[in-house]
Amino acid sequence: MIKLGISGIAGRMGKRIGALASKDKDFAIKVALESPDNPAVGKDAGEILGLAKIRSIVTSDFGRVARGCDVLIDFTFPDVTMEHLEIARKNNIGMVIGTTALSEEQVKKIEVAAKEIPIVFSPNMSVGANLLFKLTEIAAK
Repeated sequence: MIKLGISGIAGRMGKRIGALASKDKDFAIKVALESPDNPAVGKDAGEILGLAKIRSIVTSDFGRVARGCDVLIDFTFPDVTMEHLEIARKNNIGMVIGTTALSEEQVKKIEVAAKEIPIVFSPNMSVGANLLFKLTEIAAK
């Protein structure tokens, strides 16, 4: 089973990814992240997804919970993605990055990190969530 971290769990993409992951026995949502001021922080991620509780409490501190996941799916903001990238690199956690509006410098940092950890990076994930899950499975290996 692949232990997922979903950053932006209360957002449109985070909710969709979480809903799909919760229906697939190959995935378990172990880390759920949101910004510190988001009302989802402190709640069970299952509640945020409109599901039964899954015993994964939404937090804003990825550094504290990073080791709980194999792969972090990040559809947030450039600065947040860069923070998560560094934590993932230090903890040998794969990433799927769908963040848009990254600078050239930020993209280069992702490319460098991809030499150390598995990373799937595409600022346009419109091909569909099924592809996202396949890529997550590959990144976890």
